[in-house]
Amino acid sequence: MLLYDQVSKRYPDGTEAVKSFSLEVQRGEFVVLIGPSGCGKSTTLRMTNRLVEPTSGTIWLDGQDIRTVPAVELRRRFGYVIQQVGLLPHLTIADNIAFVLRLMGKPKAVRRQRAEELLALARMDADVLDRYPRELSGGQQQRIGVLRALAHDPDVILMDEPFGALDPLTREQLQDELKRLQRSVQKTILFVTHDMDEALKLADRIVVMKDGCIVQTGTPEQLLTNPADSFVSRFIGPGRLIRSPGKLRVRDVMLAEAATVPWDEHAWQALDRMRRRRVNSLMVIDHAQRFAGIVLLSELQAVVQAGEAVPVGKLANRREACVDPDADVSAAIWRMLRFHLDAIPVVDDQRSVVGVVTRSALAGVLGGQNRSGATLKALQA
Repeated sequence: MLLYDQVSKRYPDGTEAVKSFSLEVQRGEFVVLIGPSGCGKSTTLRMTNRLVEPTSGTIWLDGQDIRTVPAVELRRRFGYVIQQVGLLPHLTIADNIAFVLRLMGKPKAVRRQRAEELLALARMDADVLDRYPRELSGGQQQRIGVLRALAHDPDVILMDEPFGALDPLTREQLQDELKRLQRSVQKTILFVTHDMDEALKLADRIVVMKDGCIVQTGTPEQLLTNPADSFVSRFIGPGRLIRSPGKLRVRDVMLAEAATVPWDEHAWQALDRMRRRRVNSLMVIDHAQRFAGIVLLSELQAVVQAGEAVPVGKLANRREACVDPDADVSAAIWRMLRFHLDAIPVVDDQRSVVGVVTRSALAGVLGGQNRSGATLKALQA
C-alpha cells in the first residue's frame, strides 16, 4: 500500500529531520510512528501527502511514485486528522464532515447522506449535523475530525497526534472508538504519537524513531518482549510488559454469564438478585438491552435501608467500566483497578453484554503465565 524507500528530509539550515527512512505498510494495517519530540515522525507523515517535500528517496502509493501525482489529487487519496481538529467554524457539522465531497462536486443530498452514515458509524446522534463546531465539546469535535477524514473513502488515513490535547478519559474513549471504526472500515492508518500506551493499544505494528532514524519496527508483542536496544527499553518503560500481557485478548479470559439486572427493576429486587448470585455488583441493562452502567452492593443497601422505591437504572453509573472482546487483557485489568471493581462487563459494538471478566479469572490466567507479582497482588487485593 505504502512504501518508503530511503526517504530523507534535510532543511536549508542543515538540519536533517528524517534520515534514510525505509518502511513498507500493508493495506489495512494500523502503523504507529512513535518517538521523542523532534525524532521526525510528524515530518514523515507530512511527506506522505507532500505537505513537506522529501529531499531524497521515494514514497510509493499503490506502486506509484507520489511525486508523479498532482499534489491536490494526491491529498484527496488521503484522510488527514490533526490534534487541532481544524473544523471550519462557519460550517455546520454536516458540511464539515462532507467538506472534501463538496470540493469533489458531490450533490448536497449525497453529502448529507454520507454525513448521516458516518455519524451512525460513530454512534453520534444525528441532531448534531445542523449544529456548529463551537456547540460541541472537544471530544465531539475530534470525532467529527476523524469522520471528515473518512468521508471521501480515502485509501489511507494519516493521523498526527489526534488525541494529544484531550483529557485522559475522553482520549481513552476515542482510542476505543478508533479501534472499533478500524475494524468496520478496514482503512490503512499511519498514526503519530509520543504516548507508548496509546501505541501499544492501537497499533498492529509500531515504528520507534530517534534522531530521524528508525530504531526498531515490530508488533507490540515484539517490542515488549524483545526491545532492540536500551533506548527502546527506556522508551517503553519499566513494567510495561505487565500492562500488555502478550497476545491475550479479553475474549480469551471472559466468562459467559454476567450478573445483569434490568433498568427498571427496583433496588430491593436487585439486592436480592445480587445476594442470590453472590456478587457485589450488577451490570445494568437498559430497555434496548444495552449496557447502561454498574451498581454496587453498598449503593443498593443504602437505598433499601432508606426505604426509597428507586429503580436500579437511577443508580447506574460507571458507563465506561466495560471492555471490548478483542481488547488486550490489560484494558480489563486497568479498568478494574481504576473503577475499583471485582468484575468488568464485556460489550460488543452494540453495547450488548456478551460476558464478564473477573478478578479471580485474571489473577488465575496471569499467574499461570508467570506475570508480575505486583499486578497479581493488585488484582488479588
